[in-house]
Formats: sequence, structure tokens, C-alpha cells
Amino acid sequence: MGSKLSGIIEAAGRAGVRNKDTNELVAVYPYKVWGEDGEIKSKVKDWFYDRNQDKCIDVADYYVDTLSPSELQNAHENFVD
Repeated sequence: MGSKLSGIIEAAGRAGVRNKDTNELVAVYPYKVWGEDGEIKSKVKDWFYDRNQDKCIDVADYYVDTLSPSELQNAHENFVD
């Protein structure tokens, strides 16, 4: 028997960061995601903002989301695991 997944993002297995105004995917989290969606969102946001510290991005302009099948296929080479 497998374990029950904690949320939508964990069930998708991968996550990215989108622009809230355009819904455009701006970054793909390179690791498989585990845990509750709130924990995943926090981890992915921290990763994204750490990568972009020098760009003075506004936290409120972005959100964590799952990837569409085509985005998932296109991002395959970015995955570390």
C-alpha cells in the first residue's frame, strides 16, 4: 500500500513559480516536491527568492503552482532528481 499524498502540488510531483498578472511560468523548481502544499509552497518560494535576491522582486507578484503537461515535458532537462 502506498502512502496518501498531502495535497494537489505533492500529487503533481513538480512545481513552478508563476507571475500573478500573466500566469506565465517564470521558474521551475528543479526538485521533486514532498509534503503538505503549504510546506511545498514555502520551500519553493524560498528557493525562488534566494535565486533572485539581486533582482529586487516583489513577493506579491508571484505564486507557486503545478506544471501543465507541456510545461512538465519542456522542463524535464531542468530537473535535478
